[in-house]
Amino acid sequence: MLGVCSMARQIKRFLHSELKYVSKWTYALIPVIYACMVVLQLHSSGMWFCSLREGSFLGFFPDPTLQLSAEDARLFGNAEVFRGLLFNVAPLAHALFFPLVASCVVPRFVSSSFVEEPWGLSNARGGKRVCVTVARAMLSSLALLGAFVLSSVVLYCLNCAIVLDAQQCFNLNMFCDRLLLASAVCLAYVVSCVIVVSYFGSGFGPIGMLLLVNVVTIYIQLGVNSMLPFPSSMLMWICGVTPLEDGQCTSILIDCLINVAGVFATCFTVDRLRSRFFNCL
Repeated sequence: MLGVCSMARQIKRFLHSELKYVSKWTYALIPVIYACMVVLQLHSSGMWFCSLREGSFLGFFPDPTLQLSAEDARLFGNAEVFRGLLFNVAPLAHALFFPLVASCVVPRFVSSSFVEEPWGLSNARGGKRVCVTVARAMLSSLALLGAFVLSSVVLYCLNCAIVLDAQQCFNLNMFCDRLLLASAVCLAYVVSCVIVVSYFGSGFGPIGMLLLVNVVTIYIQLGVNSMLPFPSSMLMWICGVTPLEDGQCTSILIDCLINVAGVFATCFTVDRLRSRFFNCL
């Protein structure tokens, strides 16, 4: 119990110190970015990075009034189901850009890498690293996910007002379920970015590798039938016009935890090897 209270106090202290580091321009930039995304999505048509297959269309669909061709309609199988799914997932299409936005913004929330901290080489660094990572993840995820959720809700409300047959397609439960799943995936990606930047600094190399993996995943997902355990693949399923079973939803949440654990294990291992290498010099 005392250990938990001590960690809570450290997290609170790190929250205050990291908050002082974050520029006010960073907080101002995030709403501007998402305002531009809302405008972009409202003026977009067609599909973004989509894979059409029998019974389900994976990808990102910014236009809730998208009309299927006769061939695509036969491929999906049920036009009414398609319209109902499309209307409730279309507001989430901007999730396509979330990894890029997070990769650019998260480094602005990290004051320094672990090795640059005064406690970076102390015996107590393990506990402090956990506390500072939690503090940084809280700050960055609150800003990024807050903007993501708000813009999605705004787009959903605008679609309800603009689309003529919105009342027939309206399904708030489906939209909330997809938004919750997409937020969980985005949160996992933000935490992964925080871990990478905290271990290796804000240079483009480490964070760029994380972003590159997600970009490559999109192109791989276009050619495979199963969900891949990477954020971009999971977002393509969540934001796609495809029914999701309970087992798939549970799998997505488990994959989010595995992703964070995998990034942490990789960073921890590389950091230990790097420390041993420099100690041998």
